[in-house]
Amino acid sequence: MMLGITSPNSSRRPALLVLTGALLLLFTTVGCSAKQESDARVDRLIAVLQTGDWSEMQALSGSQLLADIDVDRFRVFSRIVQKLGPYQDRTMHSINVVNNRTEASYSLDFEAGDVSLDVVFVNGKLEGFDLTGSIIDEAIAEVDREGPL
Repeated sequence: MMLGITSPNSSRRPALLVLTGALLLLFTTVGCSAKQESDARVDRLIAVLQTGDWSEMQALSGSQLLADIDVDRFRVFSRIVQKLGPYQDRTMHSINVVNNRTEASYSLDFEAGDVSLDVVFVNGKLEGFDLTGSIIDEAIAEVDREGPL
């Protein structure tokens, strides 16, 4: 017995429903995979910034980001993130995947509080990131007061 509305031309409807269900499953699976990959890359980025490991940052990053950041600038970013205390958790707010480009927005929980993170990955490599929030502003001010290392 079939539930739903049928018409004389409904012979292809079950196949269409199966195809639609299969496509939905495919897109859901791909979406979950993209989220898991983005989450793992974000965790790696934060670990790299907290440890100050420049060689690991180079391995994580794509050519566009590496053209914009050098070791000295990386060390400043690292010092700022270290001021936030231990990294505790993340919450993804959005993700957009087009071809090999992933853009995602997160809230990150640190001991000092929450920050916002926007990231861009292209072909699995980090091409941009932006950390914002009042505790970031405070950490920047503290690093500025300390001066260069």
